[in-house]
Amino acid sequence: MERLVMLTKRNIGTASGEHHYSGTMTKYRFVTPTRTGKWYSDIEQAQRFAERIGAGFFERMTRRFVAYKDTRLESADFVNS
Repeated sequence: MERLVMLTKRNIGTASGEHHYSGTMTKYRFVTPTRTGKWYSDIEQAQRFAERIGAGFFERMTRRFVAYKDTRLESADFVNS
């Protein structure tokens, strides 16, 4: 199993100005005022599991994610070591 070290953590806002370091993997999670989700390798996967922590739900007919109030999406760059 690979050991991952968290390099930086940031809140997702706009896509402009995103900087990724070479040799890193960006992971995503949803955070509510009372619960924190697991880290996932892509946003779509984080959205699919967001319902487990009460962060929102994935509307299957329209294929859109609907976040509940006060839910935020975080991302972090992990370095393989």
